[in-house]
Amino acid sequence: AKTGGKINNKKANLVLDSGAERSILDAIFARKVGCYVEDSQQQECAGIGEGVYVTKGRTKIKVTLVGSLV
Repeated sequence: AKTGGKINNKKANLVLDSGAERSILDAIFARKVGCYVEDSQQQECAGIGEGVYVTKGRTKIKVTLVGSLV
Protein backbone atom coordinates (compact mmCIF):
# COMPACT_ATOMS: atom_id res chain seq x y z
CA ALA A 1 0.00 0.00 0.00
CA LYS A 2 1.24 3.50 -0.81
CA THR A 3 0.49 6.30 1.63
CA GLY A 4 1.75 9.62 2.87
CA GLY A 5 3.47 9.88 6.19
CA LYS A 6 6.41 11.24 8.10
CA ILE A 7 9.81 9.81 8.95
CA ASN A 8 11.42 11.57 11.88
CA ASN A 9 8.77 14.30 11.44
CA LYS A 10 9.72 14.95 7.78
CA LYS A 11 7.12 14.33 5.05
CA ALA A 12 7.67 11.17 3.03
CA ASN A 13 5.92 8.90 0.56
CA LEU A 14 5.72 5.43 2.08
CA VAL A 15 5.23 2.04 0.45
CA LEU A 16 4.04 -0.49 3.02
CA ASP A 17 4.71 -4.20 2.46
CA SER A 18 3.37 -6.38 5.26
CA GLY A 19 5.19 -9.40 3.82
CA ALA A 20 8.62 -7.78 3.81
CA GLU A 21 11.30 -9.11 6.09
CA ARG A 22 13.03 -5.72 6.34
CA SER A 23 12.16 -2.10 5.72
CA ILE A 24 14.47 -0.17 3.42
CA LEU A 25 15.13 3.56 3.49
CA ASP A 26 17.22 5.47 0.96
CA ALA A 27 20.59 6.30 2.59
CA ILE A 28 20.67 9.89 1.31
CA PHE A 29 17.12 10.51 2.54
CA ALA A 30 17.95 8.88 5.91
CA ARG A 31 20.81 11.30 6.49
CA LYS A 32 18.70 14.23 5.24
CA VAL A 33 16.06 13.57 7.91
CA GLY A 34 18.68 13.23 10.64
CA CYS A 35 19.09 9.47 10.95
CA TYR A 36 22.37 8.09 12.22
CA VAL A 37 23.27 5.15 9.95
CA GLU A 38 25.35 2.52 11.73
CA ASP A 39 27.45 1.13 8.89
CA SER A 40 28.95 -1.85 10.73
CA GLN A 41 26.17 -4.17 9.51
CA GLN A 42 25.54 -4.61 5.80
CA GLN A 43 23.10 -7.10 4.30
CA GLU A 44 22.21 -8.35 0.83
CA CYS A 45 18.52 -8.01 -0.06
CA ALA A 46 16.59 -9.39 -3.02
CA GLY A 47 13.54 -7.55 -4.27
CA ILE A 48 11.42 -7.34 -7.36
CA GLY A 49 13.42 -8.23 -10.44
CA GLU A 50 16.80 -9.86 -10.69
CA GLY A 51 18.84 -7.31 -8.77
CA VAL A 52 20.44 -7.89 -5.39
CA TYR A 53 20.87 -4.84 -3.19
CA VAL A 54 23.39 -4.31 -0.42
CA THR A 55 22.27 -2.19 2.51
CA LYS A 56 24.59 0.54 3.78
CA GLY A 57 23.80 -0.11 7.44
CA ARG A 58 21.08 0.11 10.06
CA THR A 59 19.14 2.95 11.65
CA LYS A 60 16.11 3.49 13.85
CA ILE A 61 13.32 5.75 12.65
CA LYS A 62 10.02 7.12 13.87
CA VAL A 63 7.26 6.57 11.28
CA THR A 64 3.98 8.50 11.41
CA LEU A 65 1.17 7.45 9.09
CA VAL A 66 -1.09 10.26 7.90
CA GLY A 67 -4.75 9.68 7.15
CA SER A 68 -4.51 5.92 6.66
CA LEU A 69 -5.96 2.99 8.51
CA VAL A 70 -3.28 0.31 8.76
